[in-house]
Amino acid sequence: MKNLAAFALAVFVLAGCNTKKDAMVALHTDAQGKLSRVVVVRSTGDKTADDLVKRAAIKQFRRQVPEPKKNGSYRVPAKVELPPAPYWQ
Repeated sequence: MKNLAAFALAVFVLAGCNTKKDAMVALHTDAQGKLSRVVVVRSTGDKTADDLVKRAAIKQFRRQVPEPKKNGSYRVPAKVELPPAPYWQ
């Protein structure tokens, strides 16, 4: 019984708490309709994850919007699953 409790605690600690984060990226186009600015509107709290979200949003934008509006703004929501932090940090 003692081993089972220790195992359950280890699984709980190693699994981490909330590793899913929401992000929002705003993409802006210029007067020619070209992508001019990409801004993280709602951050995940992790710089690396935010950079990945920005790159993914740009790639997806180019696929889904072949002819973007001139001087337009687009918002792209994203969900990011971060690996859990070790309990000893």
